[in-house]
Amino acid sequence: MHPPKDVFVIDKLGIMEVQAFIECYCTAYQQPEADMIMPMLFPGTDLRSPEVRNRLQKYLNNHDVYLVARYQQTGKLLGVSWWHTELNPPKTPEDKETAFAKVKERKDEAPDVPGRNQPLEDAYMEAAFDATMECTGPDPYVELRVLAVLPHHQRRGIGSSLLREGLERLDRCTRLKAFVIASIQGKALHDKFGFQVTRELPLDPTNWGGNSRSTHWCMLRLPAVCENDDIPLDENIFLTGTFNYLRPKQGLETLIALLG
Repeated sequence: MHPPKDVFVIDKLGIMEVQAFIECYCTAYQQPEADMIMPMLFPGTDLRSPEVRNRLQKYLNNHDVYLVARYQQTGKLLGVSWWHTELNPPKTPEDKETAFAKVKERKDEAPDVPGRNQPLEDAYMEAAFDATMECTGPDPYVELRVLAVLPHHQRRGIGSSLLREGLERLDRCTRLKAFVIASIQGKALHDKFGFQVTRELPLDPTNWGGNSRSTHWCMLRLPAVCENDDIPLDENIFLTGTFNYLRPKQGLETLIALLG
């Protein structure tokens, strides 16, 4: 039975909730109707298995923002979102090569999962990296890397609430564009919140042993128009992980509001 819409709260991920975050993320992507790439990376493996969860945990970054929808009565996580801020995107071909090498290094260091489809994983990572660089350009941006809701709690406003909260934080203090690689399940929701398709992700998983074409779209949301938009942004007062690409006149009062 679905809980009423008003019994969950949107909050920042607690330090002891990392495993719960990953479990929620994996459970949402495990459902058969989820036409996503991740299940094809681990064919025949339950995404909720310790092996998959340990591998995914390696990709989490202490500098990113993790928001959760928490059931008020029990504290259970019903949905999660993961926001990554890229303040200094690679600009030259050499910079991009170095950045992609770091992505591959993190993948190679992650604990392996028996039966992992490595050719598809490599193809996806390269296609996603190149498409992201092409769509976002040389300027700073925020990427929504994960938006997931437990299957039995979907269509209850949780995904919308997580997306709205993240974008409101973004608009409150930045002029940064937002980027997402959206699946067929998420595209309509991102459309609703102002994301626009820039291109289709150039990847057909069936070429690497996947069981579906699993179309994904690269989508951009332009920055919201803010008051005093002519005030230049100061990189020196950016605090990683809090969306605090602050304007000089906002200062400590805004920072406290964002961290609270």
